[in-house]
Amino acid sequence: QAPFLAPAHSSLLSAARARRCLRLAALGAMWNCLPCLTGAGFLRLSTKRSVRSVAAVQKDILEALPRCDDPEVLEDVLVQLWKASDGRAPRRQVSDDPTPIVRRVNTVLLALNKVKELPGRIGLDIGGTLAKMVYMSSGGDDEGSLPERFGKSGRRHSGLALVIPGHADPEGDDSPVLPRMCQLHFVSGETERLRRALENPTNALSTGETRKIVVSGGGAHRFADAFKTLLNVDFVPFQEMESLVQGLEFLHDSAPRGEVFTYDDNGDEISADWPNECFPCLLVNIGSGVSILRIDGRDVPKGKCRYSRLGGTACGGATFLGLMQFILGDESESYEHALELVAKGDVTRVNTLVQDIYGVNGCENLGLPPQMNAAYFGKLVGAHGHIWDRASKEDMAAALMTMVVQESVVLARAFSMATEAEFGRPPPVFFVGGFLAGNVYAHKTISRTFSRLKLNAPLFLKHADFLGAMGALSKSLDTGESW
Repeated sequence: QAPFLAPAHSSLLSAARARRCLRLAALGAMWNCLPCLTGAGFLRLSTKRSVRSVAAVQKDILEALPRCDDPEVLEDVLVQLWKASDGRAPRRQVSDDPTPIVRRVNTVLLALNKVKELPGRIGLDIGGTLAKMVYMSSGGDDEGSLPERFGKSGRRHSGLALVIPGHADPEGDDSPVLPRMCQLHFVSGETERLRRALENPTNALSTGETRKIVVSGGGAHRFADAFKTLLNVDFVPFQEMESLVQGLEFLHDSAPRGEVFTYDDNGDEISADWPNECFPCLLVNIGSGVSILRIDGRDVPKGKCRYSRLGGTACGGATFLGLMQFILGDESESYEHALELVAKGDVTRVNTLVQDIYGVNGCENLGLPPQMNAAYFGKLVGAHGHIWDRASKEDMAAALMTMVVQESVVLARAFSMATEAEFGRPPPVFFVGGFLAGNVYAHKTISRTFSRLKLNAPLFLKHADFLGAMGALSKSLDTGESW
């Protein structure tokens, strides 16, 4: 936590200076512990006579680990203190192994157990890359009971929280299932880390009463037994495509302000209204892979929204992340880091453009935009093993992102034209999915490509990556059971 305790500097510090730095480092740990104050009480900086040793403070932190809400913060400080001590403290107390001797509290399971005990309804969507959850409450302090971050990737998206109208009883009674206004809270994390947490539980949980939760995605089957064993939660599987459709319908009916947006010709984000004729529409879901659905609207007698899967591609978010791992190697950090590289890249240094083949005049004769991609990574063909002399990793990242996104755009265009031929008007096209969350580069690439292909502006949703979880939540509201 304290950057001035870097190992390169620790050997240059005087004993007195090192003790002062140690005290500041411990104070930094206490600051991070302020939300719960459980671990802070163990970080006694000094006795009445002298500053305590590094090893003594390490021991305090080890004692605090099982008791605090986020032990990873304390363990990080423990590692820094060991480095600052020039290795004089017992090495066995800190390990570089991902499963250290320090017995870590499983913060992911603790967070899930807290959510399980919350009143209100819950919807889960556990995909191949990300696990997403939406829980509905009647207000109060429900949101605050779950930390903003937990584990390595767990996150509560407080900026996405919604207030929506309550829902009527599905049996037809006028009394609402929930109060007039309800709050939706949104949580996400990496599926792989969820798997590790479930397979390596390190702390006993209070299982309490059995709770049912509607779950979409492959995790509805893959993790059902573990959730039942560790958390006493019964999964109610919900078909993945249907959860997306019901999630879109749920958002459309709730109509939260500022939900829909698009981009203008200058590449600036602008707010948009829900289409007056929303159905039929296309839903392009870019997650680990890509699925494209046509939604035709609600079948009132059956009480279900009609839809069909038109097609898709295996070139999606997982393709981007997998190849980025190959490009970056040990430098790979996170999805956010990859997006930062993409934003700095220049695809024209990697992709062959139409103007590279035909020249500007030739493009005019063909009626094609000069900047249109003719071949992804085409300029690397003659690199002959010297790829990094031709393009930077940022350029490669931008080209990879463009390839993955435009693959979906080309398919969406084809299905849009087919739908227009059948219904006599172009359908609204919504781009959704976890891969697009915070991915401004992808949004702008989609919008720019739609414009070049002379299509109506594509539409995006603020909660696009949580459609499946909202569909699962909506499904639980449709039942008459009190879950």
